[in-house]
Amino acid sequence: MIMQLNLFNTILIIFTMLFVPMQASAWENTQHLKYNATYLDFSDPFQPANDDNSTGFNIINYRLNLSEKIDNFKIETHYQLTSIYSNSHDLNYNDPDKFRLFSLSKLLTDDSEQLVYHRLDRLFITYSTDNTTTKFGRQAITWGNGLVYNVMDIFNPFSPTAIDKEYKVGDDMLYTQILNNDGNDWQILYLPRRNNDSDIDQSESSLAAKYHFTLPAVDIDILFAKHYENQIIGVGFNYAIGDALWRFDITVTETQDKQQTTSLISNIDYSWTSFNKNIYGFIEFYHNGFGNENFIDPANTNLNERISRGEIFTPFKNYLASGISIELHPLVTLSPTLIHEIDNNNSSLIVSLNYDWKQNLSLKSSIVYNQSSDITPSANSVDLLLSYYF
Repeated sequence: MIMQLNLFNTILIIFTMLFVPMQASAWENTQHLKYNATYLDFSDPFQPANDDNSTGFNIINYRLNLSEKIDNFKIETHYQLTSIYSNSHDLNYNDPDKFRLFSLSKLLTDDSEQLVYHRLDRLFITYSTDNTTTKFGRQAITWGNGLVYNVMDIFNPFSPTAIDKEYKVGDDMLYTQILNNDGNDWQILYLPRRNNDSDIDQSESSLAAKYHFTLPAVDIDILFAKHYENQIIGVGFNYAIGDALWRFDITVTETQDKQQTTSLISNIDYSWTSFNKNIYGFIEFYHNGFGNENFIDPANTNLNERISRGEIFTPFKNYLASGISIELHPLVTLSPTLIHEIDNNNSSLIVSLNYDWKQNLSLKSSIVYNQSSDITPSANSVDLLLSYYF
């Protein structure tokens, strides 16, 4: 069955790459080409000092997005071609679809300095009626009210320091949304995953439902999920306080070892005008219930598993993030963000500058500076992202 599935996916990739682009005039289509240059300077107190703790990466990413609507059906596919080059770091390819239902990625070039691969990051079909939307295939979903961190977004959340947050990584799932006549709705999904033997394994899969409803002046979400071998219950809301908006999410996770862990975020944001400049600001508190107390514990498997899956990005418990975005010019925005790890007095300053160069061309630069204690490895970085849309 696995061999048949892989053969089917190979044919599907060839069809999408060769036939669909030639028919692009009959499909709604957008494309982009991005160049990302990254320089990292590492500091690890647990490793001996050496002469070169820095490395650099050059990443070129091409994306073709296609969609076509036929009556109640819509087909959507996003093709990606990615090249990663580094002359100062050995590159290793990790198959992004190793545990997904479908294998829609293919490595083209693999050596110590360069990786080239292509994949389908979206490939799903949607069926819509007046009150329901059902999607099957590779897609992305975002739940929760977090601005920097997100406790209810358990499916491929963005890293707090990610420079490019345009597209989340897609997963293979069955998703449905049911709209009630009163405006409330259910969102339900089933996300199957494979184990190390390439078999679909329910202990590795996810089944989740979120109910959204509105009370006077407040929107509320309730989350129920079986995620891997964990049970998750979550509640979130947002509430307007004058011209500001307060958001709060809390989750309780019962882990495989029957431990109950609570995580939460609370934030507030506000927009205003000063000196004829549009300004936006926020502050957010994050409690990572899985985090370490005062040192990084290799035996903290509940945390380490979530970090390896890309669900959690912080090793400790309590964080405070604040940021401001200033429109220096209609085409230029400056966005500094400060993240402070409360328990061990570590801080990260992220300064981003976005320049909408032309209608279809943008340039974004980002600097990340970490002020860390002697118990935490860190990496300062400089990023440059040039994006061209056509």
